[in-house]
Amino acid sequence: MGIHDYYKQAGRAYFYLAAVSGLLFVVFFLLYFVLDQGPLAGLDGLILLGVMAVGFLITGFVKRNRSVTPYPKGAVADSDHDLHSVSRVVIAPLVHLLREYQIFSLDGKKIAEVRDVVTGWRRYRSFILELMGIRMFFPKTMEVATEDGVIYRLEKYGGFHEVYELYTIEGTQIASFRMNVWNPFRTYATIHDRDGKQIGENDGGLSGQRFIVKDQEGNRLVELKHQGIPMEALELFSGVNGDLVDISQDRIDEELRPVFIMAPILVKLHFRK
Repeated sequence: MGIHDYYKQAGRAYFYLAAVSGLLFVVFFLLYFVLDQGPLAGLDGLILLGVMAVGFLITGFVKRNRSVTPYPKGAVADSDHDLHSVSRVVIAPLVHLLREYQIFSLDGKKIAEVRDVVTGWRRYRSFILELMGIRMFFPKTMEVATEDGVIYRLEKYGGFHEVYELYTIEGTQIASFRMNVWNPFRTYATIHDRDGKQIGENDGGLSGQRFIVKDQEGNRLVELKHQGIPMEALELFSGVNGDLVDISQDRIDEELRPVFIMAPILVKLHFRK
């Protein structure tokens, strides 16, 4: 699966949103006249629904067109298809009920995905909590998977202090990420090893548009650019509302690579509201 499948999936999601918006437009349009409310009653709401339906429909066609358009792809090394050795990736959000993401190498190949472990009616409950802006206070379990299967699990417990814990698939804790909740003047998260010792920081400064993941010595290990597009793959990713991530693999100890590679994912989950 690659970037063309991502565009195809996004197109279907926008067509669905267009259908729902269009149906609501028709229902409310008929209700206003059946109930004899007059043509101007609720006009703002009708116009908004109509514009939304058309906008979603156009976006759906654009995404579907991108899903069948061949794009030039630059040559990448085999190591750039491995999450633990890739030096530059794009993290793209999926268009559906929950906050889930796919990670692509610069030739458009999907090398990993981050998905919410919730099924059935609980997905709709989680979606409602997301809309209300309060899901951050509830427990959450995320899986990080490659084409070989699930490799990591992220656990977030309920409460006001947002702490994510990173585990191997065998259940061994690797690290924890403690999100900034109370400081309105700076966006950041501290990174701790399994013993609770701080080993790094996600530093987003005041704006949070550019995150630098640093170790305790201040060395830059990972850099995330909000809505960044790689110039060497501009056409391929110009339709993705994602983030560009540069990873200095040679500066990261092999044992700590999963910790710092997961740091940008925590930026997406916590700071991209």
